[in-house]
Amino acid sequence: MASVAVGKPRLHLSMTNRLRLTGFLFTLPALVFFLTFRLYPMLRAFQISFMRFDFLSPGQYVGLDNYTQLLQDQRVQASFIATGEYLVMHAVPMWICSFIVALLLVNPLRRRGLYLGVLYLPNVVTTVVAAIIWELLYQPNGLMDQLTYWLNPQGINWLEDFTWAMPAVVLTSFWRSLGFYTIIVLAGLLAIPQEYYDAASIDGATSWQRFWSVTWPLMKPQTLLVVVISFIASLQAFDAFFVMTDGGPGDSTRVLAILIYDEAFQYLRMGPAAALSIILFLALLILTVGQLQLFRGAVDEVV
Repeated sequence: MASVAVGKPRLHLSMTNRLRLTGFLFTLPALVFFLTFRLYPMLRAFQISFMRFDFLSPGQYVGLDNYTQLLQDQRVQASFIATGEYLVMHAVPMWICSFIVALLLVNPLRRRGLYLGVLYLPNVVTTVVAAIIWELLYQPNGLMDQLTYWLNPQGINWLEDFTWAMPAVVLTSFWRSLGFYTIIVLAGLLAIPQEYYDAASIDGATSWQRFWSVTWPLMKPQTLLVVVISFIASLQAFDAFFVMTDGGPGDSTRVLAILIYDEAFQYLRMGPAAALSIILFLALLILTVGQLQLFRGAVDEVV
């Protein structure tokens, strides 16, 4: 009996170790993929950001020269301005419009599934295909010229005009992304118990009061998700700009991702390109942490 009592903990420990090993083996492919194609490139980019490297000769360590030169480069400053314009023109209206559309769809509607499918359909299209479609719409005497004939009878050279190139790309991205963010907001709205609204109505709350006291506080987690994702997507925008404008006219749409591509693969200046990617990463990190801190108190209260 004593030998059996001693053997049971050992058997249990052996089974636990086997389960741990099995779990580790299941996660090993994903771990190897992450280390090989995510972590290592990030560490390598950080290393190259301190080097003068062009693929043709051995890299030379230059310290912080890449960073100091970038901060003084007018093209980099213009790129930050273009990225900020895109962020404001794309992300902020997206929050408002996705919330409004979700509020319209949250009420029981006939064929609501059909409306949601039509709204989400553009998101199924890849960014490159969407950019090509809209590039055709923006051609001289194209559909967009016909729709805006009252604004300018002579037509607008959408993708080569300093004023209209950025709004043209923003509209393309907005058309493709609206359904995605709307579904996130709508899922949050549908998760709010109807009893809360009934109790507010019994207390005599108006529609605006019900929204401000019930809907908005309970939607803080979904709002945080939409804000963070839209910020990250806006700062990393590349495909639509590359296909439609390639950063032009001038530098009016040369966002940071396009500038990084140009520095790395057009001019083979891998050091400045890596430094720009590190700056972009830090900007994303700071904005994301700032948004988490901003919403943390409100989300904690809801949870």
